[in-house]
Amino acid sequence: MTSKTLEHAHNSFAAILVAGLLAHAPAAACQTAPAPPPPQVASARTAFLSNAEAQCSPEDVTDSGPPSRAFDEFYAAAKAKLRFQFVAAPEDADLVLEFHSRCSPDPLGKSLPIAFTVVLYAPKSHVPLWTFTERPKLVLGLQKTRDKEFDVAITSLVDDIQRAQTAAVAIAAPQ
Repeated sequence: MTSKTLEHAHNSFAAILVAGLLAHAPAAACQTAPAPPPPQVASARTAFLSNAEAQCSPEDVTDSGPPSRAFDEFYAAAKAKLRFQFVAAPEDADLVLEFHSRCSPDPLGKSLPIAFTVVLYAPKSHVPLWTFTERPKLVLGLQKTRDKEFDVAITSLVDDIQRAQTAAVAIAAPQ
């Protein structure tokens, strides 16, 4: 190799290295602290769980269990993990947790759950305070695998709310 060829190769390598570093620099520079949850999430002692919307056709859902399975599992996990006392009527609650499930057809025309969302509302004003969404991994395999991904998404959704509760309490605590 001639010295010009080596110099050109060295310059090309340096240009690629700098371009790679610059491509990652904006992402690191733009990272900010997450927004804090609203104070109502910390102060709420009671909550009402609402099964607001299921965009899944019950007769077409390809997951195991009844059409209410997503809400039923969310309800059980929320009662077990969240620090709210759950009440029977929204007017008795400090916070409303509105559960939504969305589906999309699979290649065979059956409904697959694609997202579970919970919107936290102030019950008197019905102002949305915070939204959480989890998406089960879409798998076209065994029913057992689809059921596992369904369960993981529901558990993750409750864990997200629990983390927001913890963060809101930490922010609300006097320094």
